[in-house]
Amino acid sequence: MADKGFPGIKTAVGENNSVLVMPPFMHNGTLTQDEIINTYQIASVRIHVERSIQRVKIYNILQKIPTELLECIDKIIFLCCVRTNLQPPTIKAPL
Repeated sequence: MADKGFPGIKTAVGENNSVLVMPPFMHNGTLTQDEIINTYQIASVRIHVERSIQRVKIYNILQKIPTELLECIDKIIFLCCVRTNLQPPTIKAPL
């Protein structure tokens, strides 16, 4: 997921066999009905992603990481993400 402010991201995403999702941009000041629906869906997912990132950031260990632990930063972040995934969902599942 990215905005138009990331010029080289399409190349990087293509190299990893990933899918890039970008919101549509207005043409002549308007969006089509399909583009409006697409924008709404992307915004909904973006909010969920931002909430999830915020949940990872609450771990105090990420606020001040001593230089001695920098070689373990990927493992520290991984464990914070695992703990975050063990928390209750951030959004309710539809009934």
